[in-house]
Amino acid sequence: MKRISATLALVAACSLPSVLSAQTFYTNRAAFQAAAGALTKESFEGMQQPVPAATLTFSGFSVSETNGINALTTTESNSYWGSSSVTDGKNAIWYDDNDNSQASFLFNQNIRAFGVDVTSDGSGLMSVLGIFNTSFSLNAYTPTFFGVIWNGDFNGVTFSMEGGPEVGFDYVEYGNGVSVPEPSSFALVGAGLAVLAMLRRRRA
Repeated sequence: MKRISATLALVAACSLPSVLSAQTFYTNRAAFQAAAGALTKESFEGMQQPVPAATLTFSGFSVSETNGINALTTTESNSYWGSSSVTDGKNAIWYDDNDNSQASFLFNQNIRAFGVDVTSDGSGLMSVLGIFNTSFSLNAYTPTFFGVIWNGDFNGVTFSMEGGPEVGFDYVEYGNGVSVPEPSSFALVGAGLAVLAMLRRRRA
């Protein structure tokens, strides 16, 4: 009877509903790169697309802006932004925000890792909408790295900043990423080991 109870406990532990897959956010690009593994990079160099535009298309993804003023355009170091928005090469993309505008990265296939340098001409809170539902602080003219690795597939990331500043993006990296362990996995392994240890003690 005791052995049956222990077996039922193990089955119950293994049939617990899995918690949401782990999302790990990064503010340091080196740490993000180390955790994500092989990534595809886009730094917007040599872009020949007409601007401003509501959508800009690159190899592997597109960037769209909604409800803004000037839509998406490009900038070179020491021109519109000065050198602060460009963190790789000389080009970045930016859009003129307002309280309702959003910039969305849409990928051609599912990914699990995404990182980008973000700059604004005003300080405030940048929201990352949708499945991530997080935010981070931006200081005016100070590039800030945002990265995420998720143990599940996604194909889009949307940004929106309060207060209506101008926002720039540069040095995008994305890919399948390295699997982030789910908290539920640790719980199931721990429960299974505990049951096995209990069975061994009772047999001894």
